Amino acid sequence: MPLLGSGLTLSDPYDDVRGLTVLDPDGHRVGDVEDLVIDETHRRARLLVVTSGGVLGLGETRRFIPVDLVTCVDEHVHMARVHPGGPDDDPTARAAGDDPDLVAGPPYADVYASYGFAPFWGMDYVTPYFHRR
Repeated sequence: MPLLGSGLTLSDPYDDVRGLTVLDPDGHRVGDVEDLVIDETHRRARLLVVTSGGVLGLGETRRFIPVDLVTCVDEHVHMARVHPGGPDDDPTARAAGDDPDLVAGPPYADVYASYGFAPFWGMDYVTPYFHRR
C-alpha cells in the first residue's frame, strides 16, 4: 500500500525517505523518492517509488526499487549494484515497466524476484537497516 494518502505511519520514522534524491553506486542521480510502498502489518517500507525525467510531470518515469537495494541513507538514498561488474549492474534497469499506481496491488513478489532478493515475508528475511542520520 502506498504510504501517501493511506493514513498510516511508519513504525520507524527514519524509514520515511520521501523527497530524497536516489544515487546509483557511482553517485549519479537516479531520481527522487516520491512515495513508499509499505507492508500494512509491520508498517515498514518495502519498496521505494522513484521518479525521474520528464518536465512538469509529463514523460516522467516511475519505478519500484526494493529497500533491500539501499546501502545507506544520509542526505541521499544510496543504492548498491545488483550484479557488480556484470552486464546488469544498473540498479534501475530492472525496474522499468512497473505500475506505480498500484492498480493491481503491490507487486512485491515480481519486484523482489527481478532484483534477486528474498521476499520480506520469507523465513530467512532480515529487514535492512541503512540509516546514517
